[in-house]
Amino acid sequence: MKWTVIFLCAFFSAINVSAQLTDDEAKKLSSRAWKLLDLGKLDSAKIVVGQLEETYELNGNAFAYLNALQIRGEMYYWTGQHDSVLYWHEEALKFSDEFEEWNEKAHCQVSLGSVYSQLGKSDEALSYFDEALKYRLEVQDTSNIMHFYIKKGWLNVNIDRMDEAMENCLKGLKLAEEQHAHAYMADFYTTIGVILEKQDDLDQALEYAQKAIPAYEEAGDYLAAGSAKISVAIIYKNQQKYEVARAIYTDMLPFYEKEDFPMGTMSVLANKTVPTRCFDSKSNTKVRNRQKRIFLCSGLEATSFQLE
Repeated sequence: MKWTVIFLCAFFSAINVSAQLTDDEAKKLSSRAWKLLDLGKLDSAKIVVGQLEETYELNGNAFAYLNALQIRGEMYYWTGQHDSVLYWHEEALKFSDEFEEWNEKAHCQVSLGSVYSQLGKSDEALSYFDEALKYRLEVQDTSNIMHFYIKKGWLNVNIDRMDEAMENCLKGLKLAEEQHAHAYMADFYTTIGVILEKQDDLDQALEYAQKAIPAYEEAGDYLAAGSAKISVAIIYKNQQKYEVARAIYTDMLPFYEKEDFPMGTMSVLANKTVPTRCFDSKSNTKVRNRQKRIFLCSGLEATSFQLE
């Protein structure tokens, strides 16, 4: 009888494990669901979402419920069902107001802004970003403030509002330099370089693009530093300094192959074709054939490349 009672207690304890979760444990469970989602393990993430929802039903844990709603939205993002993404994030936004969970509300606003940005609804996206940024400024959340400035900067670049883009980037860069936040510094240098390049100020664009390389390296992001080098090469190419551009591409090719990063390799080869034409058409043919083979080996679409 004693052992039966112990067994039943353990059984019901396992069933109601969510009821015993503290706030910290709910945060850990939520973090686990987000990580599973990042890895594309949607079925596993869905199970954890169910546990978060159970936590809310039994404990009234608002954080758990709001994260469950947001993760459900992100699951649909993976499958490209934007209407469902918007529905779940709007639900999360509504409940974040009800629960007075302002941090989670800001996260919802970012997600909604990102979706509207992808749908080409830039004004709606900027409106959500501005609301989220306002909260981050109020609580002096430096990291997220820089994050919003870079998101707003890129969004304005995409809709050809270069003055607004530059304003956001300069505000963010000032903050990043004050904080010695090298990764963000590099992001802002890169974006400013793109803005200046689009404004045909290639000398200034080159200066900022070059600044991004050591900043990314200082942050330990060597793949991003590689991308920055490709940006520098593209500017040299646009300045018709083909030998300099080709030298950078030649140096970067073995780096990306060593890192086993096919998209980086493709970026090099796709951009290398133009300066190569200025020297050797036979060499250019070899480059394009190599592009085709890398696409085929990496399982990517290769129809735009013809073997010659």
